[in-house]
Amino acid sequence: METREDRGIKVRPAVEADLAILARFSAQNEKHHLKLHPGEHETGGETGELFHLRAALKDTRQLILLAEDSESAIGFIHGSIVQIESANSYRAYVEDLFIESPFRGRGVGRLLVSALGSWFERNNMRTVEVWVTAGNSDALRFWGHMGFQTVALRLKALTKSLTRSQGHAQIDA
Repeated sequence: METREDRGIKVRPAVEADLAILARFSAQNEKHHLKLHPGEHETGGETGELFHLRAALKDTRQLILLAEDSESAIGFIHGSIVQIESANSYRAYVEDLFIESPFRGRGVGRLLVSALGSWFERNNMRTVEVWVTAGNSDALRFWGHMGFQTVALRLKALTKSLTRSQGHAQIDA
């Protein structure tokens, strides 16, 4: 994929040498999500993210793009194309998007999403999905502006809460 530049912001594919900054950005993103839902997104901080990101950089079905201004990296986006074996098809996902706070609202996210969208198109993907943490109103607003629509809600409960709320029946299997 080629490098893109717009309004002094350059977007390029991430490489192995970018792992430290990508892990830092991912850990900051995780911290933000943990504030919204404690215990929900723990990946092991920067160390856990390094393992995950290193594998993503080597996988041809994943792309990580880095946004830079004239001085340093300011954000990234991570996309993947996943085979859905039961449907014998593929799905495109935005795995992560992170922009440093001072650069939010300046078009960096749009630039990253557009570049990733081009990659998805070149790989014959017609639709893209993104998961947004409940309560993340800024993300919901951003993705809405980018053309995404809510098509499902994912609900989650601890198994303990299910057995406590209604009593439970024992099943011998």
